[in-house]
Amino acid sequence: MNFIPLCQHINRNSNTHDAPASPVARYAELVELQSRLENVMDLAGDSSLSWAVRSSDVAMRDLTAQCRVSNLEMKDALVEKLEYYSVQAKDTSRLLQRLSSRVWGAVDACVFYSIAF
Repeated sequence: MNFIPLCQHINRNSNTHDAPASPVARYAELVELQSRLENVMDLAGDSSLSWAVRSSDVAMRDLTAQCRVSNLEMKDALVEKLEYYSVQAKDTSRLLQRLSSRVWGAVDACVFYSIAF
């Protein structure tokens, strides 16, 4: 019966069952993980950075529109660069928001596991 994973605790030679070992709480590792998550939360947990990047994207789009209708000689090159930075800012804002949500998801999971177990 040892070939069935659920039945590995059954002793073949007797009719008694060996109790499976209970999991051991590793509080030191949990505290270390929570302190590292706190550092990450300080850096990425706040959505103000992604909001600021997104606001700069909107400002660059406005500047791009003004450059298109201006009398500048090199406006095409400037518009191209501003559009590139605007796309990069939009992508960066999206990635920062995703990082923030994943950090908070990890924090929620740690809090749940520390309360539940």
